[in-house]
Amino acid sequence: MSDNLDEAKVFYIDVAGKPPVRIEVGFGDFHGFNLAYHVGTPITLTGNISERNGRLVLTKVTELKSVFGKSKPGKANG
Repeated sequence: MSDNLDEAKVFYIDVAGKPPVRIEVGFGDFHGFNLAYHVGTPITLTGNISERNGRLVLTKVTELKSVFGKSKPGKANG
């Protein structure tokens, strides 16, 4: 998550060996993939990426897989 209050809904994801990727997705993706639940845990995230001001920005999530298990909290085998 960004520490800047003007970016309260903006997240960043660490990518091994690369600069962090900024995540700016709509409410549907944020809620549907429960991004806040996965903060601080290793995941595999797939989606649409663009470059803005020299930084990669994820604008659409198409798949999220937790490295350690629950991708969809509250669901069996999530």
